[in-house]
Amino acid sequence: MCSFSEWKSYPGKGIRYIAKDGRTFFYATRKASKLGLRKVKAQRVTWTTAWRRLNHKLKASELKNRKKVRVERRERPIEGISLDEIKRTKNLKDTEKKAIAEQAIRELQERRKKEAEKKKNERKAEAGKTKAAKKDEDKKKKVDDKGKGAKGAAPKGKRR
Repeated sequence: MCSFSEWKSYPGKGIRYIAKDGRTFFYATRKASKLGLRKVKAQRVTWTTAWRRLNHKLKASELKNRKKVRVERRERPIEGISLDEIKRTKNLKDTEKKAIAEQAIRELQERRKKEAEKKKNERKAEAGKTKAAKKDEDKKKKVDDKGKGAKGAAPKGKRR
């Protein structure tokens, strides 16, 4: 929007001026920029919106004093919960809500305990298998090392 005439402009059009103190001004036309840089009051120039507003030449609709349209709120179901359940929980008393919440927490804790126990049992089973497997591998390596000997070993000492 033009800083002088208050006209709207399309992106990429107009002139942007940045003052020494860092304030930015946007002018829609060269005429508006020249008047703005000369610090002429926009209320004294008849073709500007400021003059039209001051002299009551604009209608209320042109000033865009429109009422905001209020968004209508609608209750919608959430994943896994139907709309009926949501309405039912809204109408519950605080004590009933607390009881339901505590029950849900207990169920969660029980489920987590079961999962933790399953993981422990799986780890124990894997640990038992891995220990036995490691022992077998170590025995095989020892047997292989004995058969090879030191034929391929590098000589100790300095290289020349």
